[in-house]
Amino acid sequence: MVSDYREEHERARALAKTEEYALLLRARSRIEPKHAEAKRFHGMRRARYRGLVKMHLQAYLTATILNVKRMTRLLWQPDLVLQPTF
Repeated sequence: MVSDYREEHERARALAKTEEYALLLRARSRIEPKHAEAKRFHGMRRARYRGLVKMHLQAYLTATILNVKRMTRLLWQPDLVLQPTF
């Protein structure tokens, strides 16, 4: 049986073999741990309050906390500064 999505799967496989896709994966590998940290340790698994505005506020405050943590870590341990690989 041939899937209705066969052409889309073939395009995705072709894209996965390109250099552009490799660069995107490299950038994503640096971002994903931050998303996981926000989800696991800072309550981003679900919204704490009702309403889109309050949900956005929660996301902004969480991102601010993550950035402050990173800046603090970099100030106290400057050897952690990594050069971007992309």
